[in-house]
Amino acid sequence: ALRGAVAQGRVAHGYLFAGPRGTGKTTAAPILAMALNCDNRSPSGEPCGVCDSCRLRRAGFESADVPDVTRYKPESGG
Repeated sequence: ALRGAVAQGRVAHGYLFAGPRGTGKTTAAPILAMALNCDNRSPSGEPCGVCDSCRLRRAGFESADVPDVTRYKPESGG
């Protein structure tokens, strides 16, 4: 669904990735950011992986420094 939205240029203003641990939320968010910022994205919405934007984003993946992803811990109690 996200790939199709990127390919069609119909992305929302913001996305909230929520769900149980281990479902790919932390992985999906930076990949979506890379696809949205790619200068040479494929018609199917895939990032090229070689443009300046993709290379900078990938460097952020490797350093675990992704400032545009904010993580919130659930509050305990009721």
